[in-house]
Amino acid sequence: MADRMASVSVLIIEIVSRYAVFVATPVGGLTSSRSPAP
Repeated sequence: MADRMASVSVLIIEIVSRYAVFVATPVGGLTSSRSPAP
């Protein structure tokens, strides 16, 4: 049971990290091009 939970959490972390990078890259580019970072 512990192994299953560990593998599931690792899978979730991998998906979330990839999704975050995929979303943050274009959003960050638009934000930085429109207005400079504080």
